[in-house]
Amino acid sequence: KHSLTRPIIRAITALLPKENKSFPTWLIPKSDETNLQDCSFFWKKYANVETHVTAKMEGESATYLFQPKRNIFGRKIEMGTYTVCSRNNAYFVKRGMPHLFDLSERLGIKEKLLAYFKKYGISLAIQGEVCGPKIHKNIYDFPCHWLFVYKIRDLTHARDLSYTELQKAIAELNNLEAGKFDLLRMVPVVEAYRDLKDLDLEDYENAERLCHLGFQKPFFDKGNQVLEAISGKKGKDYFLHEGVVVRGTNNEFSFKIKDAVYA
Repeated sequence: KHSLTRPIIRAITALLPKENKSFPTWLIPKSDETNLQDCSFFWKKYANVETHVTAKMEGESATYLFQPKRNIFGRKIEMGTYTVCSRNNAYFVKRGMPHLFDLSERLGIKEKLLAYFKKYGISLAIQGEVCGPKIHKNIYDFPCHWLFVYKIRDLTHARDLSYTELQKAIAELNNLEAGKFDLLRMVPVVEAYRDLKDLDLEDYENAERLCHLGFQKPFFDKGNQVLEAISGKKGKDYFLHEGVVVRGTNNEFSFKIKDAVYA
């Protein structure tokens, strides 16, 4: 209220950590898959490209990374600020998006990324779908939040890891901090190492059959592993995923197919 104290308050506020900023698209693109209907030109362009198909989990997108600090010549000199991102914003303090920070702490994402950087000198960004309480009716009945990873980006070399590299990186990150935290998980895989033409998705019935996936509850078995997705199932004991995501093994393309029955 007083003009004499305003400069002091501004100075103090400037020193406090910012709660959020815009999503760091200069480091990793936002997650936004194109619909199958808009990808008709893919059939010829990528016909012989090897693909993998994963379940489209019902949740919200999250990205975890260290925004690297650079010197005046642009060279990366250290890991920088640990950042937790929703689909559109980047957060630096827990009050901005507490459930994403709680999940990060339980999975030890910050510690795993640091351990990987110390071992290989490579900074990674982890992108996945967060599912659990208070997110889209929690159709999986999870008692806590889980992260299902669908992309890891090598920020040091500005490239997305291939399907095989993604699997290896998730295993490596879990092994680096084994026993200290819960596991990072990859999204459930439906098909792998098949050429796009072999999926024959120009045929609507094939596309609908591929994305019509049922799952049982509980989602995890007693060994804490994801139970197998079952095609074409819906009923008293089976529930539907939102659909699938089809992606080139080396990230040449990606698109989603949403289940018409689910929608």
